[in-house]
Amino acid sequence: MRVVLFGDDGARTLLEKFKYNCFDDSHFTDGDDFALKAYIFEEELVYVQLESPFGTISSDLVQPQIRTVDGFLLVYSIASRPSFESISAIHRRVLTVKGTDSVPAVLVGSKLGKGHERQVQAGEGEELSKRLGCSFVEISAKHDNVDVVFEHVLRAIRAHEKPPAEAPRDGSGRIRSRLAAGCGVRCVVA
Repeated sequence: MRVVLFGDDGARTLLEKFKYNCFDDSHFTDGDDFALKAYIFEEELVYVQLESPFGTISSDLVQPQIRTVDGFLLVYSIASRPSFESISAIHRRVLTVKGTDSVPAVLVGSKLGKGHERQVQAGEGEELSKRLGCSFVEISAKHDNVDVVFEHVLRAIRAHEKPPAEAPRDGSGRIRSRLAAGCGVRCVVA
């Protein structure tokens, strides 16, 4: 599944943590960047390709990438009001480029470790996520396990997928059962 993240420098930090399972300023890159990981999600092996495109969402180079993306991470810094205020415009642009009225997305308040510099309250993030029709999470990519973000986006992608025509059956013709939702994400390949 392809996931693209847009937002402030917290987006880059999230990508670094996803890619290296740690945060190190020396990994910073200046252009397109991506990482691929395998997860066990709801009893299935799922490959997540996380991309951080070079350029803005309105760039002619970025728009073709958006059309084929499965899910989006909309990242702002809790320590930056302007980064938060830019999210609605980014979301509208994604909808326009995808030609739809909703997309699987997660609103991510990053840099939770800078709580003493907080300019955006958690309640504001929750309110915006409801308006955008997506889930919301606050994290410190530098200090937290970021898998919770990917669990949210994988759930959003699954919710947007069409249900199968018929439930899978085992060899005896009985419908195979699945674990209840909420089993979470477990990283297989780092």
